[in-house]
Amino acid sequence: MPIKPENRKLYPPNWPEISRRIRIGRAKNRCEVCGVKNYSVGYRVNGEFHYLSAPPYYHPAGFSDFIAAIELTWDYKARCDQDIKIIMILLTVAHLDHDPSNCADNNLLCMCQRCHNIYDRAHRNETMRATRKKGQLELQFTEYERCN
Repeated sequence: MPIKPENRKLYPPNWPEISRRIRIGRAKNRCEVCGVKNYSVGYRVNGEFHYLSAPPYYHPAGFSDFIAAIELTWDYKARCDQDIKIIMILLTVAHLDHDPSNCADNNLLCMCQRCHNIYDRAHRNETMRATRKKGQLELQFTEYERCN
């Protein structure tokens, strides 16, 4: 997940290295929840990922797997049936306790965006509720007003 600019200061300065160590070193470039490979191109049916192509890619111009995966995604989208949503898998690293400053290995988990979103859903909903509520005024009722 991209880090919002206003939250960047919550992460340690070496977050990119920590994230890379977890994604590539420990997780071997796979989601630690569902096992899908980073930069894979395919589609999901009932949550299950179906590969159309998986890295490593050998791009004639020597581009990275990421650039090659983007080009493959565009190519498949141009040629496929519109009922299928072609996606590219991007791995992220989740903080299990939702605290970006806690970068202990046992608090980090490499996940695809789908698994990360499912994991974060309740926390994200609560954060949105609290943010919305911040700008609202509280109405104070007397006991008489509540009854009438």
